[in-house]
This record gives sequence, structure tokens and C-alpha cells, in this order.
Amino acid sequence: LKVPVLINGMGYAESEAIEGEEAAQVYGRFARFIETVSARDNWLITVRNDGTRERLAARYGEQLAGLCCEVPDNGIYYDKTVAPCRFERDMPTVGINIANDLFTPGLSRVADIERFNRSMASVVTTLQQEGCRIIFLPHIPKDLEAIHRMYRLIGEKAFRFSTIVAPYNTMDEFAVRQLLSYYKACDALV
Repeated sequence: LKVPVLINGMGYAESEAIEGEEAAQVYGRFARFIETVSARDNWLITVRNDGTRERLAARYGEQLAGLCCEVPDNGIYYDKTVAPCRFERDMPTVGINIANDLFTPGLSRVADIERFNRSMASVVTTLQQEGCRIIFLPHIPKDLEAIHRMYRLIGEKAFRFSTIVAPYNTMDEFAVRQLLSYYKACDALV
């Protein structure tokens, strides 16, 4: 390819499903990919600021991680024309994306998923007691598991009367616009 190529906002997380020789081959191919495209003048790789660069450095070293520029996750700049979702009752609304997928031994050595979820449940409960609506915003299937954990921690009554779960649908443009409408309905995001 002679045209400029941007691989933008790439994420990196290691799968627990592969191990041994298969894992060594996958990691080796990925390292060669990063080294090969980074050596080209017309290619640029950026990684999301979600811990991806740190995970790359832990696996491959600072030299390889340094071949990638870190950028904010740019999904938040999607489409300014999408209207916010409307609700019958007017009340302060807080959107939360609970992402328990990073709480694995390969990705986080210090975080405790149960302690994190209890802390988040406490935040959610406090916000609800202050009169806020909570919208959980799932992005990946594991987010649905995390939302279920929140349900179990905050209880059915609180979940039923002041909590919304945005639709999980990754199939098309309509789905993206629908999720964005829930984001736009929020007064604050976590």
C-alpha cells in the first residue's frame, strides 16, 4: 500500500483461551506485525488509552510499545446530530459503563473485581438515593455480566425503579446511533 494507513485506537488484551506453543506463535506474529508496519513511513498505529499501551509493554517491552502512539478512545466523537433519548420523568441521569473484562490475571495484577463492583454498587446506590436515574451502557457481552452483578448488589427494587440498561446491539449503524442517544441523555458519565 502506498497511501497513508492509520490503524487508529487499537486495543490489546490477551486471551486466556490460548496457551503454550499456540500462544507463543500468536504473540510472535503480533509483534512482527507491529514491527513491520511501524517501520513503514506511510503507516501509523495508535492505541487506546485504556491500559493497552501498558499491556503491550508488559508482554513485548517498552521498545515495541513505543512504536504505538496512545490516543483517547475516539468513539465519543461519533455523530453530533443524534438526539438524546427521552424519558417520561425528568431527573438527573448518570450513565455508567461497567467494564469487568479487564479484571483478569493477564490484564490486571492489583485490581480486585469484587471490591470494585461493591464500590460501584455503593456509588450507584448513593446516586439513586440522591434522585438520579442510572443508565448502564453495555459495549461488549461481558458488560452484560457486569450489569447483572450490579443488579445483584443493588437489589431488585432499586434496579427496577431508577435504573435503565441501554440496548446491547452491535449489528448496524442504527444500533450505534441508539446507544449514542442514551449517552446524550446523561448529565454525567462514569
